[in-house]
Amino acid sequence: MTATTGNHAATTTSGSPVPVARRRVATLLLTLLVLAAIGLTVFQWWEPPFTGAIDFDTTVGLGAGYWAMNVLLGGPAFAVTFVVAALFLAVLGDLRWPALLAATALALAGLVFALVITAETLPFIWAADPAVVDPGTGRSVTDAFNAGLPGFAVWIGGTTAVIIVAVLAAMIWAAVVRGLPWRVVALGVTVVAAGFLLPTTPPVVVGLSLVERVLWVLLGWFGYRRLIRPTGA
Repeated sequence: MTATTGNHAATTTSGSPVPVARRRVATLLLTLLVLAAIGLTVFQWWEPPFTGAIDFDTTVGLGAGYWAMNVLLGGPAFAVTFVVAALFLAVLGDLRWPALLAATALALAGLVFALVITAETLPFIWAADPAVVDPGTGRSVTDAFNAGLPGFAVWIGGTTAVIIVAVLAAMIWAAVVRGLPWRVVALGVTVVAAGFLLPTTPPVVVGLSLVERVLWVLLGWFGYRRLIRPTGA
C-alpha cells in the first residue's frame, strides 16, 4: 500500500482517502499517551513507596518538589492516560453505544481518580512546609491527616473499580467487533488478575505498573492504526 499526503487528505491504493487532520489527531493522541506513560514511570520512580500513610520526614525531605511532581506530572499524566485511552477504545469499538458507554465511564472515573490522588497530597504539603506551620505542629497535623486517609481511599477504590470494569468491557467489545486482538484482551485480564492475586511488595507493584503502561500504549497503537486506516479498507 502506498500513500501520498496533500493539503486535505492522504490517499491509498485501497479505500477512501484518509483526511490529513485525522492522521494528525491520531498522531497527537498516541504521542500524548506515550508521553503520559513515560511521565507516570518517572513519577513512580521518584515517589516514595506508599505504606498506608504519608511520612512527615519524607515529605519535608522532598520539599517543593512534592507538590510540583504531583500537580505538574503525576496527576496530569494519569488524567491524560485515561482520557486518551478512552478515546482510542471508543474508536476500536466502532463508536457503537457499548464502546461509548465504557469509554465515557473510563474517562470520567479516570479524571476523578487523577484529581483525588493529587488533592490528597495538598494537606501533607502544607503540614510539611515550615512557612505554613512549625515542624512540631506539622508532624501532629500530618498524623491527623493520615487518620483521615480512609476517606480518600473510598474515592480511589471506587474510581479504580470503575476504571477496571470500563477498560475490560471496552476491550472485550472492541475484540468482538474485531477492532482489537483477543490476545490484548487476555493481557488486560492477566494484569487485572495479577493486581489482585500477587503480593503488594514494591518490586511487584513497580513491575505491574510497567506492564500497565505497556498495555495503555498498546491500546493506543491499535487505536492509532484504526484511525489512520482508509475507510472501506
